[in-house]
Amino acid sequence: MRILPAPSGTGIVFRRTDLDDFEIEAVSRNVARVSYATSLMKKGVLISTTEHLLSAFIGLGIDNAIVELDTLELPILDGSALPFVQIIQKAGIRKQRRPRKYLKIRREMELREGNKFIGVYPAKSYAVSYSINFPIR
Repeated sequence: MRILPAPSGTGIVFRRTDLDDFEIEAVSRNVARVSYATSLMKKGVLISTTEHLLSAFIGLGIDNAIVELDTLELPILDGSALPFVQIIQKAGIRKQRRPRKYLKIRREMELREGNKFIGVYPAKSYAVSYSINFPIR
C-alpha cells in the first residue's frame, strides 16, 4: 500500500494498481458492505477493510489522497487507525490552498429502522456522538 498526495477537490481515492490503476472513490455511493469491515465497490471491483485508514484521514483532517494497493484488502495492522496515523504524521501533512467545502445541516433529520437509529442535527461546530448496545450472551 502507498499513500500519495492529491490535488484539492480530489477526495480520497483508492487505486488498484493490480487492475490497470482502476480507481474507487471513497464516497457513499461506492459503499458495498459495512459488516465487520467497510468495503467499497465500483463496477465489480472491491476494496475491503478501509475503515481504519479512512478514520486516520478524518482524524488528521486529510481530505485529498490517493491510496494505491495491489490487492483487494488494506493491511489490518493492529486493528486500529493508530499505525496509519503514525506513518502519515511521519511523512508529513501539507495544507492545501483551496478552502474546504462543508455541508451545513439546516434542519434535523432522523432515520429509524427497527431498533436502529441515526440522526443529524444543526450545530455551531462539528461533533459526533454515538452509542451501541450489543446483546449480552
